[in-house]
Amino acid sequence: MKRNRLCPLGLVFVLATAVAAQAAPASTLNFSESLKDSIVCERDEGEIWCDVYTSGSFSISATFRDVDASKIDKDTFVSIDMGSSSWGYFFWEDGSFDPRKKTVKFVEYDYDDFDREICYLIVSIKWNSSSLTVSIKGKTPDYTFPVLADYYQYEYTGLIDEIVPATVGLLSGQSEWLIDEGFNVHVRGNVTTKEVRKHGEEYTTSKVALKGIGEHGIEEPTD
Repeated sequence: MKRNRLCPLGLVFVLATAVAAQAAPASTLNFSESLKDSIVCERDEGEIWCDVYTSGSFSISATFRDVDASKIDKDTFVSIDMGSSSWGYFFWEDGSFDPRKKTVKFVEYDYDDFDREICYLIVSIKWNSSSLTVSIKGKTPDYTFPVLADYYQYEYTGLIDEIVPATVGLLSGQSEWLIDEGFNVHVRGNVTTKEVRKHGEEYTTSKVALKGIGEHGIEEPTD
């Protein structure tokens, strides 16, 4: 499996960023992810063959205020980390970068088995004089790994309720942190894992649905 993935649904993870040199309003982060197994069968030379195929998607959004956008340049680096996923880009990686446009976009592509170009991830960032918005959406798991859903796939059935750490950073070309935020993301959801019988064979399938809201700060582990 490659560590990349689809964006045909118009993938965009929206992180609104605000950071102030002085006191800033509380930052927030929103997360959602789904993952579902389907059994697909086909007939070949008189025999029926079945297999389990997995499809999924995720979205993350965070908001910050009072970013000093005057310090953003082509060497600015954005990073986002959550679960088993991390993303990082220099602004110059957007070949059309122009600070006057106040926007950058990073799009990841790959090719499927039919040689069709697949957009599996879009990261877009917009800013103005006081705030910055990052947006990311992606498809899983063929081109990129799930953020959290694969932790529960095939292993669990029931409700999810836990705290997951996430971080967002924006480092200027002058090595100054314009954003350096940690979040405790309260993730809730439901997982259903079951055995399904098709054409004399049994297959394990899972369905995962997660939503999370992050609060500023990283929770310290407890003994």
